[in-house]
Amino acid sequence: MSDDLILEGSKVLLRTPSTKDREAFDDILNDKESMRALIPFFGGKDEWSDEDISSSYNRFTKEAGGTAEMNLAVLEKSSNNVVGCCGFKNIDSKEKTAEFGIILSRSVWGKGISKEAHSLALDWAFKSLGLNEIFFYTDEHNLRMIGFFESHGIRFKGTKERMQYFIVTQKEWPFIKAKLS
Repeated sequence: MSDDLILEGSKVLLRTPSTKDREAFDDILNDKESMRALIPFFGGKDEWSDEDISSSYNRFTKEAGGTAEMNLAVLEKSSNNVVGCCGFKNIDSKEKTAEFGIILSRSVWGKGISKEAHSLALDWAFKSLGLNEIFFYTDEHNLRMIGFFESHGIRFKGTKERMQYFIVTQKEWPFIKAKLS
């Protein structure tokens, strides 16, 4: 995977993260409202020490172009500010599957940033990685994300330990992409 991947939409720019993104990453991880639904993914933490943030950020940038993970900074084009991160983990080149996740600053909720970031990233993954299936997990209390998945035709697959599991296949992607447009 390229070290300088850039995916551009009308509202969003997705790019490989850099060291200059650290301050924005700190702000997002320490915003309790933004992180509330993601606490189960981060070992139950609802407050982050500088050491926690450094460790998470270093893992995020180190794995940005790895073979099992692909992380991207999310920038709002109108301000050129980093407003989140998204990416793929558990990329299985044999099974052609991956998990997608996104964390966005509360400041851009409801502005179409998530919608466009999903569209850009998923389209890239189906085309460039040749994936057959992309799945998503979210906390059962994350009603905004569950509603997002449901309203865009991303199929509910089941529940496991408080987590809702959703999926989209390559065959379904053109229909879902149209709903995201």
